Amino acid sequence: MTLTRKDRLVLLSPLAVFGVFALVPMVEDGPTICPFALTTGMACPGCGMTRAAAQLLRGDLGAAMTLPGIAGFILTMGMGVDSNVLIFERIKEELAAQRGARTAVNASFSRVFLTLLDTHITALIAAAFLFQFGTGPIRGFATTLTIGLLTNLFTSIFVSKTLFEMVLQRQTAKQSLSI
Repeated sequence: MTLTRKDRLVLLSPLAVFGVFALVPMVEDGPTICPFALTTGMACPGCGMTRAAAQLLRGDLGAAMTLPGIAGFILTMGMGVDSNVLIFERIKEELAAQRGARTAVNASFSRVFLTLLDTHITALIAAAFLFQFGTGPIRGFATTLTIGLLTNLFTSIFVSKTLFEMVLQRQTAKQSLSI
């Protein structure tokens, strides 16, 4: 099996992002995380971290990232991966049905919307119960999970579709979608 330049880039880019975080210098008040996000206030194009997330991890917001908060963050990342897997599988099904790339993307997002909404609302209900009846660390887990689920739902539905649309606009009519 021969890897193309694009395949190597897809395989190595996550390693590069995690490598940057592994080499982040430590200072007295915690790690200096993503200077781009901290200085501009925008989401970092390299890691996707926002200024608020960077400040939370550094402890600048008066809230500490505890182990339950980190667990909520990791669970949110898992749900984000699951959302993208659902979207990509729907696109593959539509492409297998011999539909065009643009039609496949639009049909896939419309079919997966209710599934994503259902899974995220169910998890939000569970997080609401945890926040209502939990104490300290459990509330931190519920808060982190809620923030993560809301941003994940927005990103899965709107940002992903926008990125697909941008890619499809650059392609000619005869090119296929590589998924």
